[in-house]
Amino acid sequence: MANKGKPRFKTIYNYNSFGGAWQRILADAETGVQYLLAGDNLGAGITPLIGPDGKPLLCGPEDLEQ
Repeated sequence: MANKGKPRFKTIYNYNSFGGAWQRILADAETGVQYLLAGDNLGAGITPLIGPDGKPLLCGPEDLEQ
């Protein structure tokens, strides 16, 4: 594990909507891959964000340093 002592995932976007639903975009600090995490009072799900070319969307190092 390259980031010993640091969190593996960083929240780069957070949105809470009325009624308890929420969405977050997380970035993996080791790979840069972005994930959509969405949920409400009943559960949650996670999926990688995919670009038009079919490859996962990546964060640049500048997005992960903040």
